[in-house]
Amino acid sequence: MRLFYGRRSSRKVNLDEIKDLKNFEFFLNSENLETRIREIKNSYDTFNLEIGFGSGDNILHQAVVRSRDCFLACDPFLNGGIKLKKKIQKLNLKNIFLTDVDFLSFYEYIKEIKFQTIYILFPDPWPKKKHKKRRLINSKFTNLLSNISKPGSSLIISTDHEDYLNQILYCFFLQKEFNFSIKLRDESLKDQFSIKPTKYYLKAQDKKKKTYYLLFQK
Repeated sequence: MRLFYGRRSSRKVNLDEIKDLKNFEFFLNSENLETRIREIKNSYDTFNLEIGFGSGDNILHQAVVRSRDCFLACDPFLNGGIKLKKKIQKLNLKNIFLTDVDFLSFYEYIKEIKFQTIYILFPDPWPKKKHKKRRLINSKFTNLLSNISKPGSSLIISTDHEDYLNQILYCFFLQKEFNFSIKLRDESLKDQFSIKPTKYYLKAQDKKKKTYYLLFQK
């Protein structure tokens, strides 16, 4: 299994902005991960994680609302990291730490942390049949999520792709450690957890595509 597919930045990205991102005090890279994660773990009681944070709108909102919690943001795409960095600085937030390390590598550094809430909003559906193996959510992935989820934790996943939806539901059915919420889903789930609309949610709305929000609780 490859750890990441696609480009890490767009062709028009400003190289100075990438340099600034990598020097950002809340940016975790492969060189400082072990030390910084140890420091972070000793500084907070409650941890939350967003995998594939996009432009960072949801995790920023969550970090403002839950200012005593720690939020880790994982996304290999540097353009999103640059945008999130600017928003963190504008809001003067101190409780978000972001990384461009792919999740499978990042997991090795955070596997001793137990997260209260994990967000995975609109992961790439890789719709072509030959590319389905690239999808983030599979049986191995759900086992990793179980390992880093504390009892009573919430895992929130969204998608606008029906085939991926079915795959997600089947993987968690096989996993057994999480209970799927039938009552709290889609718009009611979005409202209950105050999930901010993402770029892909808004795109789906523009195209009149149905979006699915799923809650799994351990």
